[in-house]
Amino acid sequence: MNTLYISDLDGTLLGDDGQLSDYTKKTLNALIAHGLPFTVNTSRSPESARKVLSGLHLKLPAILMNGSCFYDFQKNTAISLTPVPKSAVVSVVKRLSGCGLSPFVFSLLNGDTAVKLYGAQNEYTKRFIADRAGYYPSVTTGTNIENADNIPYIVCVGSRQMCERGATALRGIRGVSHSLFSSEDGSYCFLEIYDADAGKKNGAERFLKQYGFQQMVGFGDNLNDLEFIKHANIGVAVSNAYKELLSVADEVIGKNSENSVADYLLIEWSRRPELY
Repeated sequence: MNTLYISDLDGTLLGDDGQLSDYTKKTLNALIAHGLPFTVNTSRSPESARKVLSGLHLKLPAILMNGSCFYDFQKNTAISLTPVPKSAVVSVVKRLSGCGLSPFVFSLLNGDTAVKLYGAQNEYTKRFIADRAGYYPSVTTGTNIENADNIPYIVCVGSRQMCERGATALRGIRGVSHSLFSSEDGSYCFLEIYDADAGKKNGAERFLKQYGFQQMVGFGDNLNDLEFIKHANIGVAVSNAYKELLSVADEVIGKNSENSVADYLLIEWSRRPELY
């Protein structure tokens, strides 16, 4: 059976410092060189993912921006993009702004990411920007959302109450889906918005079909991984995952800080070479 291995990044493949350890990098590179079909499935943008994946020799494209983009890091180009309908983008930004949230709107054109903030900065947006300094181009202020185009991903940050209020406001907007989850340190929440055909689960399933795989083993930790892990042929949660994810996973491995995904794949390779 032609099996693809797909891992989330933050809280799963990356350590608590948000970096790929030398051990994980060395292990994965050796396995990939010997034919391991492996890629990542993350909410990160191309620039953000490229920085943390530096030195990892992925042969397959990565699934980025919550399933809305397949990106080839070898060619530095987006292979496919599933943008939010333009009319929905306008409605989303206006409704979220009405809830006191300031949406970050990501656009992708010719492989380059632009990020615009619609609304005033608050303590949460300032922290979000500071945490991602150097990961993608500087955040600029958005003015006329009606002119926005090629938008695969929108995200708001705030308290759980703020993001839950925003999620409620999105009801009735056709063509979009959303996910709500906490940051790795629990200090704030994310509200992600993307096309109804995107999302980590749909992105992974579309990737399987596009690249000729028959089944997948998925790794994750957070609530935006829930459907992805639930629908994987084998869903694997790291032990630091949210309880909701642990409850639907087929297997639970060690913590992200213990190189657990790399160790799992190393053992899997030795036990099931017929997959390759």
